[in-house]
Amino acid sequence: MGVVLHRSVNADRTLEVVAERGARTLRFAGEAAIQSRMDPQEPERLSLAYTRALLLPLAWNPAPARVLIIGLGGGSLARFLLARLPRTVITAVDSDPEMPVIARRWFGLPEDPRLAVHVGDGSDWLTPGADWDLVLVDAFDAGGPAPLLTDPRFPAHVAAALARGGTAAVNLWAGGADPIINGMAASWPGRIGLVAPPEDRDNRIALAPLPRRLRDPRGELARELRLGNLLRRMERPAPAVAPGSGESLQ
Repeated sequence: MGVVLHRSVNADRTLEVVAERGARTLRFAGEAAIQSRMDPQEPERLSLAYTRALLLPLAWNPAPARVLIIGLGGGSLARFLLARLPRTVITAVDSDPEMPVIARRWFGLPEDPRLAVHVGDGSDWLTPGADWDLVLVDAFDAGGPAPLLTDPRFPAHVAAALARGGTAAVNLWAGGADPIINGMAASWPGRIGLVAPPEDRDNRIALAPLPRRLRDPRGELARELRLGNLLRRMERPAPAVAPGSGESLQ
């Protein structure tokens, strides 16, 4: 079990911050799945394998200028990027109004001029011409994937919001990921990758659009995140046709 440090209850969910086995975790009450985990001794380290896999785009773009995070959670991704990428500006959005409070109070998310935190629908930040170099989507509530993930327009919205050469990385539950993966594969034929993080049977990371050429990543950041190993684990699904259009986005 563990010691419950904080419990937040509303009509839709009960969130718990729990101290267990030397770590601090965030989860929905009654569920085994962990939303965030932090080692208080190494707060900037990414403890969960899927969060490292979400950052696989750093293998080909190691210094994105502008990053959008949809689904703040405990702030693991934002904390890591602030610490490791000093020139990167980050916008983080969460639909739960208490999540920024939890991230700062219980998970040490710092106040930083390079980080803007908002409460709202992440799709509102996927606007044409937004020019995000990296979009990270880890958006779940107690009922499953957030509505923006199940919206068939999601891939098109992401495509319109990415800068030239930008990439989106989306965390998906392995059991219900196929419709979302098919939509992304239709939008970026031949340019989507799937990674099952090591020792993680519940998550799959979808990445698109992939660059035309991929090289084995090097450097300290690549070693810390084990990007080379993740790149070798990546699979490419067959291209699909965009529903109802017969065409695909490039």
